[in-house]
Amino acid sequence: MDFVAIDARADGWNDTFLGLAYHSADASGYCCELDEALAIVRYYAESGHTFVAHNAEQQCALIWYRHNMFFKSHYRNERFVFGEYHWDQTSKPARIWDIFQLAGRLSLPELAEALQLPWWSAPHRFHRVSKERKMQPCWEHDLPNCWECYENPNKWDWICDKHQRGECYECWQAQAAKVGYEYMARYSGFLAGYGIKPKRTLTGAAIALWKMADHPSQAWLRDWRTDGEARKGYIGPRVEAFKLGQLGACYYADFHMSYPAIMLSTPMPDPEHTYIITSDHLTDEWIQYEGVTDATVTVSQCYCPPLPVRSGGQILFPVGTFRGWFTNAELRAARDRGIRLEHVYSCVYATETIQPFQTFLLGFTDYCEQLKREGSPIAQVLKLILNSLYGSFGMRNTQTSCYQMPLPPGTSPSDWKHHDMRVTDHCILLRKERSSTFRDKWSNPLWAAQITGYARLRLLEAMEAQGADLVYVDTDSIISTRPIIGLGTGIGALEDGGCYQESLIVGPKLYSLTNGTQPDRVRAAGVPKHQARRYLKRWEATYNHRVGLEEAWHAELTPGEMQIINVTRHLELGKRHMLNPAAVYADVGYSDTTPLQFPARPDGDSV
Repeated sequence: MDFVAIDARADGWNDTFLGLAYHSADASGYCCELDEALAIVRYYAESGHTFVAHNAEQQCALIWYRHNMFFKSHYRNERFVFGEYHWDQTSKPARIWDIFQLAGRLSLPELAEALQLPWWSAPHRFHRVSKERKMQPCWEHDLPNCWECYENPNKWDWICDKHQRGECYECWQAQAAKVGYEYMARYSGFLAGYGIKPKRTLTGAAIALWKMADHPSQAWLRDWRTDGEARKGYIGPRVEAFKLGQLGACYYADFHMSYPAIMLSTPMPDPEHTYIITSDHLTDEWIQYEGVTDATVTVSQCYCPPLPVRSGGQILFPVGTFRGWFTNAELRAARDRGIRLEHVYSCVYATETIQPFQTFLLGFTDYCEQLKREGSPIAQVLKLILNSLYGSFGMRNTQTSCYQMPLPPGTSPSDWKHHDMRVTDHCILLRKERSSTFRDKWSNPLWAAQITGYARLRLLEAMEAQGADLVYVDTDSIISTRPIIGLGTGIGALEDGGCYQESLIVGPKLYSLTNGTQPDRVRAAGVPKHQARRYLKRWEATYNHRVGLEEAWHAELTPGEMQIINVTRHLELGKRHMLNPAAVYADVGYSDTTPLQFPARPDGDSV
């Protein structure tokens, strides 16, 4: 399969096409004339190439949608999957894949670093950040030593070697196209070494390698009812903030390749020997088996409650008496910690267990570590594939798929029956949606529940080791005010992430760790990275946002147009009670938290 990476730019404010960069195995270049860009696109489409682009949906809006070309963008569960470009009514379409999804949602600078490729042509920096004097303050973040600006320059912060000018779109886009192509070359080359064609998702590639290594026949459960009950026990990762505010020095650590390590060491319920039992007279003897159980429990007051429950659209770890679906492994661990199991209603369990990933994970995790020691950029590709296999098991049974497109040239809306229609400033949008219910043969929510349950258990042990010094946890990472206990190296080990001199914890997925000797860790869910620090520090942020295709349809906007987004942070009730909310607003100090308390109801169900 031949790939061509593209990167298009347009001025969303006045609808001016700025340029298209392309990079393939035999040619690369740049053009700033629209007619030339469209001719290049058609040439590669007719020659059988597959297009790849970082944020491919945006590229579709900039090139195909705005110029009324015959193009379909396909979605599954409201997520962009791929695009199809038809240069005439009878042609075989050329597809466009999204590197953002194929590269594990890494940004282009992050992807370039992982592949050991330079991201900017020349480090001739402007006055914002000095390479020679790192302590020169940046005006964007109000910091005397801004690693974010120093390590992640943008096209306004450097001068290119080729033209000796700043804001050089040509060189910036050429780098973007080259990084995209180099990733696809490594990704497809790695899979080709095992006789596997490139897949448009990492999960698809992971399943193909697993099938090649372990030869599984299928993964699904016995019947629809068992699948539906097991799905209730599939709960996501643990994300909690235990202290909020300015905490000074903090230590960071995370589990190396946590999910592959869990899948390698944990026995999985055998689908052929999985059963469901429901009765008013069940006892806790059923939790000796691997599976999930519907039960009412009583959790006494503690700093780190062990059991998760869904409530109000969130995953909570409360104390008190409540009912929920829990993995049997977590129930056994909770019982060892003094949690009372009040009543058992039903249980999905397996009388036998298997380890279906041994060949795949043993071989490829060792190979990934070897590549990492050798400094090979293929290590990043393989690591992303290994971390993606788990995602297939929790796949939903009800899938909503759709495609939308501008009205193809030479046709009228009456030619496209059973399509919804919407008129925009640039084109007439057509959309067709359908829902289907089926069980994928590689979907197994009981395995997904087992993997996430054991991952939460492993994290719980690390949390308890930190005691009252625990600050924050997120999936497989932990932050504490004292050195992390139990550090190690290798697959599944808790690896040291460094010490940060300043830390700001605002809430789940909202924190900043700052250190003058290494790049910062800044997280602000829903806000672009370049505005994350401002959002956390000043409680507000403003950034430009280009309207995507799916968003344009639902919000009745024009695909590809630019909008100014203003976001303001508010203090909200979280997953734990704050003891001193005023400290979150202050420039110094912090508030400790306590778990939410669930009062018992007569039937014991508080959820």
